Amino acid sequence: MRAQDLSLDGPPYNRSAIVHLMIRAYGVNGADLDGGADKLLRVRLDQEGNQRALQYGLVYATEVEVKKPGPYQVRVALRDEASGRIGTASRFIIVPILNRRRMALSGLIFPGSFGKDDDIVPAPAPIALKPGGHTQFAFEIFGAPEHAQRLEAQTRLFRDGINVFESPAKPLQVGSKTVHGEAFGKDEIEIPSGLAPGDYFLQEEVLSQSGDSQVVRAWQWAALRVDPK
Repeated sequence: MRAQDLSLDGPPYNRSAIVHLMIRAYGVNGADLDGGADKLLRVRLDQEGNQRALQYGLVYATEVEVKKPGPYQVRVALRDEASGRIGTASRFIIVPILNRRRMALSGLIFPGSFGKDDDIVPAPAPIALKPGGHTQFAFEIFGAPEHAQRLEAQTRLFRDGINVFESPAKPLQVGSKTVHGEAFGKDEIEIPSGLAPGDYFLQEEVLSQSGDSQVVRAWQWAALRVDPK
C-alpha cells in the first residue's frame, strides 16, 4: 500500500491516519511462530514528513523472535481503517547458525532499512538502485576465526538464477560497533551501467584468510530492484 492510499486527515502540518498492522512469521513447515504484531497504529506526519511519505513511503520497524536458525517467511498486512484499503507483502529470510565453529553474516542492512522501534515514520530517500549508480550496505559478522589475518568481500548479482555481475575480491571494511555479533562489515555495490531493469538477488560473500592458507567463507542474500527512473 502506498502512502497516497492512506486516508490522511488534518492540516498539512499535522496529518494523521489509523492503520491496522499484522505481521506473522512462518517456519519451513508452515507453522505460525509466536510473536509478530497485531495492533492499531496512528500515523502522524508534519508537513515535511508528509512530503517524504508521499515521495518515498513509510517505514515500520519491529523485532520478531525466532528460536532456531533456518528459513522463514515473514508476511505483513496493513489495513487503512478509514477506507478499508489493504496492502500486503512477504519476504523469505534465512536465520544463520551462530557458533564459534563457523562464520556467519546477518541480513544486509541498506540505508533507510530501519525506522524507530514500533513506530511508523516517513522513509528517507531510497537507495540508488539505478544502472551506473551505487549503494552502500552493512551487516554483522559472527564467528570470524580469531586467527584470521584479514577479511575480504565479494559481491555478485543474480537474475533468474544467472550470475550477471561479479566484483573482484577486496579488503572488507570492518568497524568495532556491534549489536549482537562481533563487528559490522561495510561494503557497497556499483550497479553496472548496462544492467537491464528488473528484480535481482545480491550475494555478499566474506572470505577469512589465515596464515596456514585456510579459507573460511560466509555469505548472505538480499533482493534488489533496478529501476532506471
